[in-house]
Amino acid sequence: MFRRSPALADDRSGLEITYWESRDEELLKAGLPAMLRRFPALVAAAVRLAWEASRRDTAVALGGNLAAGVFTAFGLLATSDVLASLFAAGPTPGRVRAALPALALVGAAAGLRGA
Repeated sequence: MFRRSPALADDRSGLEITYWESRDEELLKAGLPAMLRRFPALVAAAVRLAWEASRRDTAVALGGNLAAGVFTAFGLLATSDVLASLFAAGPTPGRVRAALPALALVGAAAGLRGA
């Protein structure tokens, strides 16, 4: 099997750097604070590009993601009701019956989120 020597692996003298490699060094050295500062501008650029490509598809995607977030939050709230009912004092069958309505809400929220 052919292996390069470590000295030759990093020797790129005389080679042209392609445009997609031009910022590799900057990205490798970027820390979390630098990435967090650039994140809003990158998201805005991506949304702007998507909006220019197809306004309808972009609006549907944004609306669907927003609805999925709402249903996820609703499912988490219903899950806390299920757990509160199951861990309450009393006989087990009564606790399970008390948890069924909240469990149905969890299922509905998961189904709507998936849809």
